[in-house]
Formats: sequence, C-alpha cells, structure tokens
Amino acid sequence: MGIPLRRIFQCGTILLGLVIMVGCVADPQAASHLPTLIDQRLGPMNLIGTEILIGEYEARNSGRLQELLGRTSLVDQQELKARMADRGLRWELRLLYAAILAAQGEASGQRFLIEQTGSTPPAKLPAVFNAIRLAWRMQSGKTGHGPDMAWASATMLAAIADLRTCNPEYLYDSGYNEPASVGDLAIRHGDFEFILAQQHCPEAVAAFVDFLNRQMKSVSAKSPRGSVFATAEGEQVVRALAQFDDPRIEAVMLAVAKSAVQLDNDSEALRDSFRWLVAHRAPSAMEVIRHGLLDDNVYSALAGQTPPFLPFVDTVRTVLPELQDGKLTGCALSRQRTARANAELILILADESDPVPKLMAFASDRNNENRHFAVYLLKSRKDPRAVPWAKSLAQSDSYWFLPFCLIELLGEIPGNEASRALAELSSATFNKINMPADVHYTARDYRMAAAKALADRTDKKPDDSNP
Repeated sequence: MGIPLRRIFQCGTILLGLVIMVGCVADPQAASHLPTLIDQRLGPMNLIGTEILIGEYEARNSGRLQELLGRTSLVDQQELKARMADRGLRWELRLLYAAILAAQGEASGQRFLIEQTGSTPPAKLPAVFNAIRLAWRMQSGKTGHGPDMAWASATMLAAIADLRTCNPEYLYDSGYNEPASVGDLAIRHGDFEFILAQQHCPEAVAAFVDFLNRQMKSVSAKSPRGSVFATAEGEQVVRALAQFDDPRIEAVMLAVAKSAVQLDNDSEALRDSFRWLVAHRAPSAMEVIRHGLLDDNVYSALAGQTPPFLPFVDTVRTVLPELQDGKLTGCALSRQRTARANAELILILADESDPVPKLMAFASDRNNENRHFAVYLLKSRKDPRAVPWAKSLAQSDSYWFLPFCLIELLGEIPGNEASRALAELSSATFNKINMPADVHYTARDYRMAAAKALADRTDKKPDDSNP
C-alpha cells in the first residue's frame, strides 16, 4: 500500500524546516538579520610594547558599529548579547559588541566591560580601556551631549589608581622611558581622566591629586630632561583636574607650576596649573609669579586676567626692580629682559585705563623684548588710533617678525583708513628689515600678507602679480 502524496509533502516540509533550524544553530550570525562585525583589522595592529588594542577592528567596522548602535529592539539586543557572550568569537570583537550594548544603556554590556577590567591581564587591559572609551564616544554621538558614564566611574577610578606595571619594556614615543602602569594606560588608551572630568565626578579630584603627586615623586634619571612627571600622562591629568573647583587642588597645582618654572619647562602642565591658580586668585600663585615671569604661560595668564587681581599686580611690581639691567650678559641678560618686558606689559594693562598709547610706545621701543606681545594686546582693542602708527612702523622697523604682527592688527581694525593702510603695505618695499640668516622671508611675503589681510576684509583676491 503506497504512502499518500499528501503525507509525502508534509514530511518534506518538516524535513526542510529541520534543515533550516539546524543551519541557524550551526551559524547563528550567518542567519541573523543584524550586520556582523568583520574579523579583520583595517591595517597593521598598532602595538606599543605588548599592549593589545582594538582600534583597527573598530576602524574596519565603523559603519557597522553605527548601524548596530541604532538597533535597540528586544530581539536585536538579545542577538548582540549572544555575540558578546560567544567565546568562539575573537575577544576584541566581543568587546566591541559589549561597547555597543553599553552605549545603548544595556546593563549587560556595561557589566561585561567592568568584569573584563578585573579579569584581564595588564598587557591586554588597553583593549578594554579602548572599548569603554568607544562606548562613551558612541553614546555621546547618539545623544548629542555628554553621556552618563556613572556605570563606569568606579572602574575608571580604580584603573587610574592601579600601579601594576603593564610592560617592563614599555617605551613612550614621546621620549618617556619609564615603565607604564595600568593607571598610565587607562589615561593613554581610555581617556578616563577626560571622561571623569566631563562627568564632574567628585571622587576624581582625590584620584587625580594622588596620580600627580605619585608622578612627580617618580621622576628619575630615565625621564626626559626637565620632566615634571614620570610619564606623559601627567600633563593630561593636570588639564582634567583644572576643570574642577575644589580647595584640595591648590596644593598640587602649585607644586606642578613651581616645578615647571624651576625646571624651565614651558609645558601645557605649567599653563593649565598656573591658569587655575590665577583664575581662583590663589595667594600661593605669587610664589610662581616671583620666579616665572620669564615664561609665556605665566605672562599670558596674568595679562589675560580681567579685572586684574591687585595682589598679583603688586607682586609683579615688586619683582620689576630686580629685572633691570645689571651684571648679566649674553643669554642670561636676554632672559632677564624678556621677564622685564612681560612684567611691564602686565603693569600697563593693570595701571592704565587707556593702555593703547603705552602699548604702541612699548612696541616702538627697539630696546624692548617681546615687542610683538604689545601688538597682540592691541589687536583685541581694535582702536583706530593705531592705524597710522602700525602702517608707519611696519615699513620702518628692522625686526623681521613685527610687520606680520602689525599687518594682522590692521586687519582687525574696522574702517576705511585701515583698508587703505593695508593697500599701501601690499606694495611697500619693506627695505628696513634686518633678516636673520636662519629666516627666509622676503619683501614679497610681507606684501602678500598685507594683500591677504585686505582681501579678508573686502572679499577681494590678493594680487599675486607684484613680486
């Protein structure tokens, strides 16, 4: 007795369904409707020492990451969780899937990344730090404002405080030769100091202060000459710490600024630490002022303070007599004159209700150092009284850099008189310039600078035909 045709079709349908189901189980990603991250780097792995990073995987999958970020349905997230948990996938790709879920606000992705920071060997931690930073970046792009990273705050703080050495042979490309701690790498590869500062995390202040104190104590003979910190991450933490308003900060900011001045280290660390002291009108800043007027960062912070803080101004006034010409010669004399010039400019701004005439006189005096600083201060005032003076000095002064500064000044001052001055300078001879041997500008460069400044005011193209 034969099998009815209807039963044959039923059996065939069941078998086909089983085949499909088996196929799905065997390769779930192949049958999924979600894009699959590509297990391929964009370029050579960016290894530093033995660190493992995920940047090349991220770059290779940038479009897919963005697409997956927008897939937030329950079914989609279940699929993303399955991929994150799949030990058959490359570990770096699992981190990327976790970063996507974390950026979506999914607790399982956040937990996965936190757990990885505790279970991963130090040499591989930079990849986890990369993934946490990626979650922050993706969430920031998705919301259009700073994301809430409270879920990772404790993890980031613990990482910054982690003193374990990542790689004894670790060498910084910036010349720092100290072995990097996990804390250094959390900053270098995770930007944890920046994220915590953006979150205004109150616990970050103590963590940053401890990090900086540790860095300053760890400077050794291996560090580059004049280093304030043992590794390059010190400057990044100073910048992050400067975003906080907390009395615990003053002592370490003063220590950083004093060390930088003593070491003659014209660094961003000095800029950020001293600006914090000045902005908070910390009396301790006067210790730096007494010895740091030579430094442009100290000068610019004081010159930019509005209104000027009188105790700071009085400190500058007290120091000025010590900066007069005496027994010094050569480079030491030049440095002293630079500090004196900075002090005089700060006092002009503080003492004069109308500083324009004295600023012009300062820039005209060829015995002064940093005359171009006075011209920069005039730029912000855009005073028409400076037009005939600037036009004349640009053609008569011998200092090669000053005409460029004066042309920029004229470009900032409104009115036809300034336009006519620039037009005149665009055909001037500039034959009074004393050009140093290692500087290679010609009169044509000055003329073109004037023509460009004029064109920026009038939408005319500079005439390149006047050699």
